[in-house]
Amino acid sequence: NSVDFGKKKFKTINFRVTSKTGGTLQLHLNDINCPVIAKVNIPKEEKWQTVKVPVSGLKSGIQNLVVSLANGNTVEVDWISFE
Repeated sequence: NSVDFGKKKFKTINFRVTSKTGGTLQLHLNDINCPVIAKVNIPKEEKWQTVKVPVSGLKSGIQNLVVSLANGNTVEVDWISFE
């Protein structure tokens, strides 16, 4: 998914997530093989929750976001926002 970050410097990412098993998500820019800019550990919880994590290496302009699952658990993502 393409996102235009403009020139603003974002420091954190909010993930609205749920997982019955818990899990770990990784966020990459442009390609799954690019460095991880954020890693979020999702607690085991059946209710939707917002998890806030630091971000590093985020580039300005239009970037593609790639979300990967670091383990075999199931995680649902409702939205992602940047601050």
